[in-house]
Amino acid sequence: PALHRVLSNPKTMKKKLSKVGVTPDKEVGFEEFYQLILILRKEEEERLALLHIFQLLDKNDDGRLTLDEIIYMLIIKEEKIIPFLKPYPILQQIIDPINVKTTFIRFADSSNEDTRINNRRNKTEIKTGEAVSDYSHLEITAGAFIKMIKIARYEEEERKTLIEIFHLLDRNGDGGLTPGEAKRVLALENDKVLPLLQRFPLLQNIMKPRKLGQELKAADGEEKGYICENEFVGLVKKLRIKYEEKVTLENIFRILDKDGDGQLTPSEVKRGLMLSIDILSPMLFKFPLLKAILKPKRVKNLFESIETAVDKSQRMR
Repeated sequence: PALHRVLSNPKTMKKKLSKVGVTPDKEVGFEEFYQLILILRKEEEERLALLHIFQLLDKNDDGRLTLDEIIYMLIIKEEKIIPFLKPYPILQQIIDPINVKTTFIRFADSSNEDTRINNRRNKTEIKTGEAVSDYSHLEITAGAFIKMIKIARYEEEERKTLIEIFHLLDRNGDGGLTPGEAKRVLALENDKVLPLLQRFPLLQNIMKPRKLGQELKAADGEEKGYICENEFVGLVKKLRIKYEEKVTLENIFRILDKDGDGQLTPSEVKRGLMLSIDILSPMLFKFPLLKAILKPKRVKNLFESIETAVDKSQRMR
């Protein structure tokens, strides 16, 4: 069934393949195609498993879950849920009453219209960037539940990989990583680090000898000469988010730049944001602040303020 779902929708298939680097102008052999399909099938199997779990948790069968409902039903339906989680050890850790509560709260606090987390009390969605203090009135749809768990799973896999890389870079095993150690290992033993980064292409850009050495030095605010494991994981995650945001904005720029001249006009941006919302929304899912900024009217006002500032500067000259 999972393989059938992957192959039966050409549009979805094209989108999924583009995410793993297969573009319309790129040809792949059978073996590479086979490996890609296996990856896509695994993703679909995981999605179906999460959908089944959502349905088991949906106590009143209304297509929405509250936090209290999730925690209560995880305990009540534990025996029925476990078989769906067996193939996914990390998901077993995430979909746990305590851990899922933390994930739900973090997800709700950064929610926007894409999250489908709604306030059940007044049926209005949480405003972007608005912190939520009472989570008992929030609901989450199946699509948002699956996205939430997938994001949490990626972050947990990334965290474990970064811990492994830290210990690989910490050559003397003293628990403190110096810029010199990191640069030396990345330069001379990159073949040991690279396999760990295969599933995290964004991290590959960060794990460059000189670049990481500079970032480690800058992050050492107390001038100890080293950073510990938790500091390393937090630093690299922060750098990854920053780089991912930049890549996302570059991709959005190319989508909005319809004539491909490398320049954007206010009308081009406004029209592009209105007509390409279905393409842009998934790209901005992880960046609620960017989602709030990239509104047609707000961007138009931003352009006008920039033009006003430029005109004023020229007149002063």
